[in-house]
Amino acid sequence: MAKVDDLRFRLRRKPDCGKTLPCGLANCGKPRSFSLIEVITVIAVLSILGSILLSAIGSARTAALASVSKTRFAQWMGAMEAFRLEYGYYPVGEPGADSCVALHEGGQGQRLVSILEGRDAAVNPRRIRFIQFADRDFENPADPDSALVDALGYRVIHVLVDGDGDGKVRVADYDFRGSLGMVAAADPGESGREVRTWE
Repeated sequence: MAKVDDLRFRLRRKPDCGKTLPCGLANCGKPRSFSLIEVITVIAVLSILGSILLSAIGSARTAALASVSKTRFAQWMGAMEAFRLEYGYYPVGEPGADSCVALHEGGQGQRLVSILEGRDAAVNPRRIRFIQFADRDFENPADPDSALVDALGYRVIHVLVDGDGDGKVRVADYDFRGSLGMVAAADPGESGREVRTWE
């Protein structure tokens, strides 16, 4: 028993510098520091893990905003569908043929807003408010002529209309079942995946 206690005492005791402990380690009295290679390796591993994490967070954020855009578009399409039920035609597009209306061109977005909010008596003679657009739906809410935008900030927004009534929209490289659809894309020259309501 005395030998075991003696060994425990010697292991706990701080050895003199340069002596070898029973465990075989030399210079145990000096604090051990990390080598430059170990530090660089840890930094590299943490950098790789950080970039993977940031990429995953960015992808998740983009997917969430695309989902918000689809929800917004569903509200807009619901208002256009209510307009069709009231008047017998959609507030955009041409009857008799499938149409693709660019809301970002020629004031089409502002025209659609005024029709659906009941301010355009020429197209909406009963002045029914089918929807109230929110400030977040506009690029610059203080400007009445501001472009419509989706949750990702995309201004290039198209409304696709089944004008021939066959239950399919086939126009401008799009082909899907339904009577109404919307698609948003990044501005030309910018990267970004399209947001499509039918996917």
